Amino acid sequence: MASYSIPPQFEAAWIFSEGLAPVQTGGQWGYIDTTGQTIIAPQFEAAWGFPEGLAPVQIDGQWGFIDRTGRFVIPPQFDQSAGHFSEGLAAVVIGIESSYIDKTGRLLVRPEFDELGGPFSEGLAEGIVGFQMGFIDRTGQFVIPPRFDWVGIFSEGLAPTKLDEKPYYIDRHGHIVSTPGLDFGLLGGQFSEGLAPVQVEEKWGYISRHTIEEWDGSFEEFSALKS
Repeated sequence: MASYSIPPQFEAAWIFSEGLAPVQTGGQWGYIDTTGQTIIAPQFEAAWGFPEGLAPVQIDGQWGFIDRTGRFVIPPQFDQSAGHFSEGLAAVVIGIESSYIDKTGRLLVRPEFDELGGPFSEGLAEGIVGFQMGFIDRTGQFVIPPRFDWVGIFSEGLAPTKLDEKPYYIDRHGHIVSTPGLDFGLLGGQFSEGLAPVQVEEKWGYISRHTIEEWDGSFEEFSALKS
C-alpha cells in the first residue's frame, strides 16, 4: 500500500507553490501547507497557486488576489477568470475583454483582447484577437502581429507556434526559425538549459537552437543533428 505524506482527504487538490497548495473541501477551496495543515480556510469558489506571492481566487463570482495569509491584496472585481502573476503582471477579464494588471491592481494594458491572455515570459505574452494569436509587450502593443493558430511562451529567445496547423518556432521578431515536422506535445516545446522536448514520427527527443536552424524536418536528419 502506498505511503502518503498527506493522506487522501480532499475533493480536489492542486500543486504546491511557495509552500502552499489549493485544496477543495465541502465544495470550497482553501490552502494547506506541506504538512497538510490548513493555512487558509476553505472559502473560495475557485483558487490557484501563489507564483510571485499572490494567488487568484474567486468569491461571489468575482476574482481577486490574496497573499499567503489569505488577505485580499487586490479585492474581488474581475469577471470570469484571472491568471497568475508572471514578471509582475497578471491577466484579468473585465466585462468581456482581457487585460493585464500589476500587483497593486492597477490596469496597465487597455482591455481589448478577446480571451484571457497568457503569462508574460521574457517580456512578451500572448494576445488573442478573434481566432488569431500573437505577442504583446508590457504596454499591450502587438510586437508580433496576431497571425498564428496557437502560440506557447517564449523561453531562451524562442516560442513554439502553429500556423496553418503546422508547428514552427519563432524568434522575438516573429521570424520563423524552423521548418515544420515536429510536435511540441504537452510541454509546449519550451527550452530549458538549451534544450526543448519534441516529438517526431511518434518518437521523442530534444532539440537545441542550432539544431532547429539546421533541421529540414525529417526524423533521419533530426537523429543525426541531435547526436
